[in-house]
Amino acid sequence: SLNASSVSSGTLSNDRTTATASNGASTIVARDASGNFAGSTITANTGFSGSGASLTSLNASSISSGTVATARLASGTASSANYLRGDSTWASIPAGGFTTIQRFNSPGNFTTPANVTQVELIVMSGGGGGGGGATPNFGGPGGSGIIGTGIYSVSASTPYAVTVGSAGNAGNAAGGGGNAGNAGGASSFGNILTCNGGGGGGGAPNSTPAAGNPGAAGTSPLAEATSTIGIGGGAAAGFALSNGGWAGSGGTNDPGNPGNAGAAGTVLVYF
Repeated sequence: SLNASSVSSGTLSNDRTTATASNGASTIVARDASGNFAGSTITANTGFSGSGASLTSLNASSISSGTVATARLASGTASSANYLRGDSTWASIPAGGFTTIQRFNSPGNFTTPANVTQVELIVMSGGGGGGGGATPNFGGPGGSGIIGTGIYSVSASTPYAVTVGSAGNAGNAAGGGGNAGNAGGASSFGNILTCNGGGGGGGAPNSTPAAGNPGAAGTSPLAEATSTIGIGGGAAAGFALSNGGWAGSGGTNDPGNPGNAGAAGTVLVYF
């Protein structure tokens, strides 16, 4: 009938306690030979203290209070200007929509800003020149350039070559028949979108009562452009309205006159 309060030195053997390897109510849980608790679950009513570096398989749904530090959510710097991406990084919030436009009326380079990964393009090729006239016939009108549009993915901080299609030169009038006009030049943005120029109008024959052949509208591979618009050469007298570069009208027939040049293209970049 020893009183436990009288034990003042030495170590009590586990055999003299109720310690057990299993975790249960009102029991003392014993450590194994490696110093680990063999019980499947250790429950604490007032919480644990000390380092949790060795804790594994924690269930986030069990967090019911407190706030997880932003540094524990993702790499990078959290701020009011950043958002948490799906790849566990903090990233800058992009501006909504396209807010800036750059227009090219001549060839050049467009370098994407550091935070731009998409652009909207409107690429217009040059119109074909009209064919020269010859009495008694009109020269053929040039074909219009074409417009190619779409939204495309680009790489940030990367230069892209911009080509602007030249206007197709007009065909001269000639005694033996008018000369054909030249095709308009192609416009392009890098290797992403290319629009070919309108065809030149045919020169007027000097004998058979017929106008020169109209030029064809410009073309663009449909896989490149979300939408394309172009108009072939119009009526014999010309003045074909172009949705790309203006098409030159054919030369008149009396007397034989040269055709009119097409119009140059342009490239618009929204970002």
